[in-house]
Amino acid sequence: MPALVIAVSATTLIWFVSNPLFSAVLDLLYTLRPGPLLLAIALVPILQWLRGWRFSILLQRSLDLPCRQHFKLAAHLSFLNLILPFKVGDFGFPLLARSTVGAPLLQGAVAILWCRLNDLCVTLAILSFCGAFLIAPDRHPGYGPALLAVAVACLLMPLVLAPASHVLRSWRPFGDLLDRLPDGARTQYGRGASLALTVAIWSIHSLIGYLAVMAVADDVSVIAAAFAGAASNLAFALPVTGVAGLGPPQAAWAAALHFAGASWAIAIATALLTYGCILLGAMLTVAPVLAWARDDGSGARGLGFGRRPQRVGTGTSPR
Repeated sequence: MPALVIAVSATTLIWFVSNPLFSAVLDLLYTLRPGPLLLAIALVPILQWLRGWRFSILLQRSLDLPCRQHFKLAAHLSFLNLILPFKVGDFGFPLLARSTVGAPLLQGAVAILWCRLNDLCVTLAILSFCGAFLIAPDRHPGYGPALLAVAVACLLMPLVLAPASHVLRSWRPFGDLLDRLPDGARTQYGRGASLALTVAIWSIHSLIGYLAVMAVADDVSVIAAAFAGAASNLAFALPVTGVAGLGPPQAAWAAALHFAGASWAIAIATALLTYGCILLGAMLTVAPVLAWARDDGSGARGLGFGRRPQRVGTGTSPR
């Protein structure tokens, strides 16, 4: 396994460095504007706060703003997924949720699966939506409306799946499985709010990517940056990632941005800058989280959210 992780990162680096235009990439990096990058890094804690709110909805079954522990859970998970290969953070999320907010293991497993389903649907929707505007209608007539229809279908999928479970309950094996789940492990509660937060999360991801583009280029559109960001995020969902997340996501970003019309130099430079902003932002965000871990846990008012994390299962009743 370690050999595979190193091979993935090494292959990506070799592909970047061996590109004939890599000297132009270095020139862009030497002359970049730091302002957009600093703003991009500053957006990462907002990402974690939104993720923490989504965990609060799924684990506490409450629409209240997240407390410090939910922010800690989100920041810790993102850091683990970036640093460790093979999505170890996601696989260990049930244990992390139990130690952080007292969630039962089964409920934590259902919550992370629901989050990833929302992430997949929204990311595919962004990719399809941006692709519809990037495809030349004269060369590919009909592709634009088709991609827009796919985007709408992907965006509505999380809202449709939960009601569909009621129909599937008539199938005895599926109904028996649902009946065995504790109330807190069912995902019907807050699905609209969870989807809205997921859209906000990946919209900010797109903005971070666009800010990275603005640091080195002025002629790349927001649509192109969002398209590249969606392709990168889909690649990050693959179970095979390299050292500290370096590998397929950066290659996918570069290829997608080049497809959208950017030069290879800009595509490679912005792939590395976006990766650096996300990684540095995650590290700076998790630092206070690790400091909070040394506290006794008696006060959870850390980020001014004004409430203590209640034990899972005591929140609002399902609607």
